[in-house]
Amino acid sequence: MEKLRKWLPSLLIFAVLLASVAAGAAYGKYIFGKAFTGTVTLNANLGSITLLESKANPNGDGSYTLDKTTPVTGNTYQIIPGLDIPKDPYVTIKNKSSIPVYVFVEVSTNMNESKHFIEYTLTNDWKLLSNNTETGVSVYYYTAGGEHAATVDNTFGTDGTGTIQILQADSNGNSLIVSQKLNAPITGIYLNFKALMGQVITTGEAAQTVYERITA
Repeated sequence: MEKLRKWLPSLLIFAVLLASVAAGAAYGKYIFGKAFTGTVTLNANLGSITLLESKANPNGDGSYTLDKTTPVTGNTYQIIPGLDIPKDPYVTIKNKSSIPVYVFVEVSTNMNESKHFIEYTLTNDWKLLSNNTETGVSVYYYTAGGEHAATVDNTFGTDGTGTIQILQADSNGNSLIVSQKLNAPITGIYLNFKALMGQVITTGEAAQTVYERITA
């Protein structure tokens, strides 16, 4: 069995949400796909994973209200200094099989540059795995509020179906905090999310090991 196991391919399902935040025109695009790596292809079903958020409708005063009945692949915002923005990207897993996986989120943004004065925080369900300051990409793994990577299988949610929120919101439901110091026209600000679900081959396997295997 151990000899066979090392030949089993890793399984990866991923989704991408390009949720652009800009003072000018921008767009969001959603991509879904499956990738199998290795020398053997298995007919194994992990379930499906998607990444969406609620549609943000502009109000007359420059603020936004989320329409939680209308999921979209991205929103574009006109940013006003001191006016925070509601944003609720979330991962949805459906029909999860008994095959255990770890769930990861890659966050790609240029909002970390101090001149932009826009802040966001992930919920306690996510822990930082790596942060590349040169590319602006940070990787987080799902912990379900614990200390270690949480194994997701058919017990997740209801019959293997459920959602995971990504960003933490304040008491007003805002998750993008815009500073009053933002006093110059800005364009090209983006905040993109990519969700990945990778098979856990060995019980207790390190999150770093699984992530490196599915992204190699």
